[in-house]
Amino acid sequence: LERFNLDHNGLVASILMGARKGVPLQAKTMSLLNTFHPEQHTALDILSSIANTHPNAEFLVVDHTVSLTYTECRILSEHVLAPIILSQLNTLPFMQPPSPAIHHSQPRIVVLAPNGPLVPLVYWAAWHLHAVVCPISSSVEPHLWAAMIRKLAPALVFVADSLAERLNHALTADHLTVDVTSLDSLMPNYSQTRAVSMAEAMALCSAVLKHHMTNVNGESPPTAPVNPADTALIMFTSSPVDEGSIKAVKMNHGSL
Repeated sequence: LERFNLDHNGLVASILMGARKGVPLQAKTMSLLNTFHPEQHTALDILSSIANTHPNAEFLVVDHTVSLTYTECRILSEHVLAPIILSQLNTLPFMQPPSPAIHHSQPRIVVLAPNGPLVPLVYWAAWHLHAVVCPISSSVEPHLWAAMIRKLAPALVFVADSLAERLNHALTADHLTVDVTSLDSLMPNYSQTRAVSMAEAMALCSAVLKHHMTNVNGESPPTAPVNPADTALIMFTSSPVDEGSIKAVKMNHGSL
C-alpha cells in the first residue's frame, strides 16, 4: 500500500475477508468461443473478449476464500506482471543460443514451478508481451532442468522459491550461467506487519489498481502484435531420461 501511497482500510478489509467471489461463466457465455477461429484469433483475443463482456466472470480460484475475475486477472497480468517482466527483458542479456544460426524472434520465458495461482497469470503476461512460455515440470530430475534450459536459450527463467536451490545446484553442476528470478517475488508483499498469503497479495494488488486506474476496462495493447501463427508455448514431452532424450514441441496461438 505504501508504494501507492494509499490507506483504504475498508477496501482492504472487504477483500481480505473473502467477501468477493467471481461469478462462474454461464453456458451462454461459453458459446461466444464459437465466434473465434484458429486462423484469425489468439488466446489473448478470447481472454480479452471475456474480460470485456463478462468482467465479473470467475477466471482463477486462488484458495477457498478468494477467487479472481477476468478483469482482476487482466489487471494483474497486463498492468502488474507484464511491466515487471518487460523491465527484466530490457535489462537482462539473452542467453546465447546453442547454435549461432539460431535466432529467437520472440523472447522465451521459462517457468519452473508447481501448479499455483501465479502460473496462469505469468502465461497471460508473457503472451501480452509477445513472448513464448516454456514450462518445465517440477517433477523432472534437476539435472534435466539445466539441459532443457540450455536447449531453450531463454531470455528469462522464473522459478518457484521451493525449487530455486535445486535449480541453482543443477545449473552450477552443468556450468550454465543463467539469470534466475524468483517467481514468488513477482507479486508484491503489501504488509509489513504479518505474513501475507499469495491469495491476499493478489487480491490487494488487484483491488488497489482497480480502484485507481482510470482505464482498467480499456485495451492495453501488447508490445507487438500477437498473431495466430506466433509461438505461444514450447512444451517438453514427458519422461526424458537424459539430455539426448529431451524433446519439445511448439504450439502456436491458433492451435492453443
